[in-house]
Amino acid sequence: MNQKYSFSDYFLNGACYLTSIGDITDSAAATNPWSIVTPLVDSNRQVVENDNGVNVFYYQLGQAGLSVHVAEGKEQVWLGAPGMQQWTGSVSRVWSTSSGPFTYMHSETFKPAAKAEWGDYFGYSVGSGRFFGSETQKVAGSPRHELVGKVSVFTTDSVTFDIQVQWEAAGPQVGSYFGAAVAAGDVDGDGWSELFVGAPLFTIGPATEAGLVIIYSRNASLGILKKTGSLIGPGKAGARFGSALMVVGDLDRDGYQDVAVGAPYEAGGAGAVYIYRGYAGGLLTTYSQKVSAKDIDLNLRGFGISISRGADVDRNGYADFAAGAYEGDGAAVVLRTRPVMRLELRVSSDSEILTEPGITFPVQICISYTGFNVLDEIHMTLEGLVDNGAAPPRAVFVDSGTPQATFDATVKKGRDNCQVSLIKLQDKIENDAQSLEVFFTVKETNENAGCETCGIISPESKLRSKVDVPLVLGCGADAVCTPELDLAVTWKGASQLALRSGATPTLSVVVSVTGKEYSYVGIVLLVLPEGFTVHYPLPYSCSSTGGPVYCTLPSPMAGGEKTELEISVEESEGLMEGEVPFRVSCSARGTQDVEKQVTLSVIEDVELALSVYASEDMIEYGQPPPASPTATMITYQVINRGESSVNEVRLDMVMPMEYDGTPFVHITQQETSSKWTSQCDLEDSAAGHEPGSDISDPPIAVTHRVVCGQLAGLACKRVTCIVREVHLDPIITVEVAFNTTALTGEGD
Repeated sequence: MNQKYSFSDYFLNGACYLTSIGDITDSAAATNPWSIVTPLVDSNRQVVENDNGVNVFYYQLGQAGLSVHVAEGKEQVWLGAPGMQQWTGSVSRVWSTSSGPFTYMHSETFKPAAKAEWGDYFGYSVGSGRFFGSETQKVAGSPRHELVGKVSVFTTDSVTFDIQVQWEAAGPQVGSYFGAAVAAGDVDGDGWSELFVGAPLFTIGPATEAGLVIIYSRNASLGILKKTGSLIGPGKAGARFGSALMVVGDLDRDGYQDVAVGAPYEAGGAGAVYIYRGYAGGLLTTYSQKVSAKDIDLNLRGFGISISRGADVDRNGYADFAAGAYEGDGAAVVLRTRPVMRLELRVSSDSEILTEPGITFPVQICISYTGFNVLDEIHMTLEGLVDNGAAPPRAVFVDSGTPQATFDATVKKGRDNCQVSLIKLQDKIENDAQSLEVFFTVKETNENAGCETCGIISPESKLRSKVDVPLVLGCGADAVCTPELDLAVTWKGASQLALRSGATPTLSVVVSVTGKEYSYVGIVLLVLPEGFTVHYPLPYSCSSTGGPVYCTLPSPMAGGEKTELEISVEESEGLMEGEVPFRVSCSARGTQDVEKQVTLSVIEDVELALSVYASEDMIEYGQPPPASPTATMITYQVINRGESSVNEVRLDMVMPMEYDGTPFVHITQQETSSKWTSQCDLEDSAAGHEPGSDISDPPIAVTHRVVCGQLAGLACKRVTCIVREVHLDPIITVEVAFNTTALTGEGD
């Protein structure tokens, strides 16, 4: 927005209009419910003289509001001002002091970051997230920084109006416009935000301006954000995928937030929006849905140039969001989320082994579904298939007389809906070495055709299931084979685990059939020792309900055949140092159990380091009193370089407190980098401590011994701090004032 000044010039200061949803939709609302905020209209700061005596555009071309971010809780709004100070760029904060949102607006504008440069466009995009510590940090993109772009995570100081950069990363390619869009949110449910940065002009192979989104996640051990993946969208030239980004909330109510990415120039400028699903491992890098402009309105152009955060606008219990289309008449398209069903199909048989040709056996098909605000009853079609259609067929469905059959089913929400289908073995079977496989697949749910209010099936749904029924047709009249099994158990990688490191050691279990006879209905049993639990996901053939791990082996397994299972474990409560045994056994029908044991070394790997430095190298004293400072800031930083985490560390500092019975040192101020780190307490000891004496060593520590002084009569006392959140490398700063009048003589 241009601002007109008294001398008839228009400056690109920018403006932001704010209101609440209720003020727009409420019939009794004011005629004009909008509040306007113009943080860059100070006439004395439009053009300023810099340190080199050169006049520069400061506020005059600031363009505040080119990017907007409503912070968590909606108590404040952040505006990007990328044109401030010769397009170096900065940010403004807008907040309200009234009980209603944005009634009385206030704003403050921060100075450009110390290392920002002319032409960076800092603030071209803005966002916020929780990446380090307990406070929320801000994010800004600088897409023109050194031609590759940059993203910065920072905090601000409302007293000095400084921007303090905590972490930053440069773009992957010259001219990619990395930082043109940013978004942050917790998509994996670990309590920390992931950071998503768009580079819409990124070139992929021959496809120029195809676009890219880079994902950064918190690295707890290093205390930084680290690249953990990327999204490439369509990978088509000119799409500019990543022009807009937003963590839009949990669209499918699976417990994880999802991400929407705009590609406004795809399909010749029509545009599209891509949706990616969050899960426990982060963000799935294959999109779950693509919404094209042509599927909404053929006149839409530039669809996906902007994306809103999620909100349930139709009150069906699911987050919706909007996407902007800027060309032509322009439009804001609200994309409403339909209810989601999670459907599970299971197939089983009570017939463990088929021993005679021509027999008929039952297969049970069970279907269940759940979902919020979905229909209580649905109708669906199932398709059954024997041996996946292989010829010649070894069995047929009794109802159809063929290896294929179709069934209709009525299913009620929240229940197991089961039915039985009969299958008949052929009288003559040429291949009896492999189990008979019976597949069932959900082909369609009849309600979904043309029904916008009906639930859609989640991608997590299990729509295909099978049961394997072994054929034991060559093991004699008693149908009992006597296979010979061998078992090998080893650790993959290291056979050592550091306590509280979060590592998940993996067991390799290899079962071999060493004899000639087939192995049927084989199982593997892993008994977990105290202090360990299974790490999910397990191999598909394994299961555990909190105790031992049970795994089924392929049935049958031919002579000479091997099967490997990889099972990961993780630390649980009560684990101690030492050699921990894991017991594994395997068995099959007609054979004795084979058991092996393997040990895992559990160690305590804590390597503490202590860094200490003072802001003043020396304190002078004498007559007359010196003009130099008589106080210093002493900073202590605790670091754990080991793999085992530490919950709490006691930090003892010995300081000179008295000289000849007169107070010599006074602690005037204490600061900590974490709210969980306690303030420091002076030990109340009349005797005090002699220089360098009585300093106890923790069980595992690196200790800096402090020599208090060389003067006779100079006594020391102990200052104790309890340090927590050691993985954040906490800092304790103590301001110490010296009573130099207590000393006599001259010197330093």
